[in-house]
Amino acid sequence: MSQLVGVAGLKDELDNKTQSDATFAVNWAIVKDWTEEARYERHGEVKVRDFLRAIVDRKKGVLSWLRDHW
Repeated sequence: MSQLVGVAGLKDELDNKTQSDATFAVNWAIVKDWTEEARYERHGEVKVRDFLRAIVDRKKGVLSWLRDHW
């Protein structure tokens, strides 16, 4: 996912956001290593809940940040 951020020209924006917002930085750390293959793996309930929360949190989630820069 980090490569996609670079290709999209958002690396500096991401660096600024993760340095200025600790909650977003944690959410990014949870989401950034996701792979397509990971969706076929079995994961514990806590890990899945944390992953979803990191993505969809309306104020500090990765999806909200992406929408702001899309």
